[in-house]
Amino acid sequence: MQSTIFLIIACCTVVGCSDGGAGSVPGGTLPRTGVGGAASTSFAGAPHAGAAPAGVGKAQSGGAGLGGGSSGSAANPGGAGASAGGTTGGANQGGTGGAGAPPTGGAAGGGGTVTNLTVGCANNPMPSGPTGTWNLTFCDEFSGTAVDQNKWSVNWGNGKGDSWTKVSWSQEIMSTENLQFPGDGALHVVAEQRNGTWYSGAVQTSATFTQTYGAYEARLKTAPGFGYLSAFWLASDGTWPPEIDIDETLGKEPNTAYYHTHYNANNDSHADTFTGSDLTADFHTYGVSWDVTNIRFYFDGQLKATHANTDTGDGHACKLPMFILLNIHIGNDWAGHPTSTPRGDMVVDYVRAWKGG
Repeated sequence: MQSTIFLIIACCTVVGCSDGGAGSVPGGTLPRTGVGGAASTSFAGAPHAGAAPAGVGKAQSGGAGLGGGSSGSAANPGGAGASAGGTTGGANQGGTGGAGAPPTGGAAGGGGTVTNLTVGCANNPMPSGPTGTWNLTFCDEFSGTAVDQNKWSVNWGNGKGDSWTKVSWSQEIMSTENLQFPGDGALHVVAEQRNGTWYSGAVQTSATFTQTYGAYEARLKTAPGFGYLSAFWLASDGTWPPEIDIDETLGKEPNTAYYHTHYNANNDSHADTFTGSDLTADFHTYGVSWDVTNIRFYFDGQLKATHANTDTGDGHACKLPMFILLNIHIGNDWAGHPTSTPRGDMVVDYVRAWKGG
């Protein structure tokens, strides 16, 4: 099982799309490709308009997505149109034109599309445990009536855009019916049995938000019930391990939070626990700060464990972009196999992420 709860990360990536412009190109000799995937072709001996289809740029937080422009001729090279993706939460801007004057130069690329992943978070909240300067990069206060699919994918995924409803290591089927908003300003991830089948829910950001290093935090109540495993965690964008489990709590051990860091292809891990009050009865904040050297785990703003960010050189260390997941697993060797456990809700008040300022 893989899971986590609050993490500090410092390189954020969101998806941005930018349209390439078309430029009229005099006679040239070779097809050229504009930045961002836009291509135009010039034919020897005669001017020809180079058509630049839309290019797709992946915008870094605070960085630029590159839109495609058209190429010029060998004699008068036209520049590719650069299109600023805009900072997360900021305005998108159009790109600049090519190096040569039109029609030789490529046309300006269109503005990148960047979803504001911090919308709905007022007053620039800071993490409750780590000190220092932080910039908010992701936030969901769950104040709506449905999952915001600009921020989350539902069901399961592996970081490559794949999605499915069943995993091999536990019994549940992931269902969107089990992601509920009953009007209390929180997301309820519901574990339950319907007609003899166990159902749960999951949300994750593999398609919308990944980040390397920084801080993550969630305020939540874990789900009560034998056989249930509530999880707030980070997974890598396309390979496993790495994994950072910010919180895993078993319904059969409601007083214990488990912290795990999985860091190589042998699935070696660091592990710690914190034991306190009944974590299914009240809201608590679970967080992590993550840098190239250490991974620190926080509970209600207090440091509870520190793991070395171990790197064995096989490409699976916790030094890759990672995305957020929240889910409940039902029925495995660790959590136990339920027979008639009543419904259990993991109630999530908010999820936030930052990078260092």
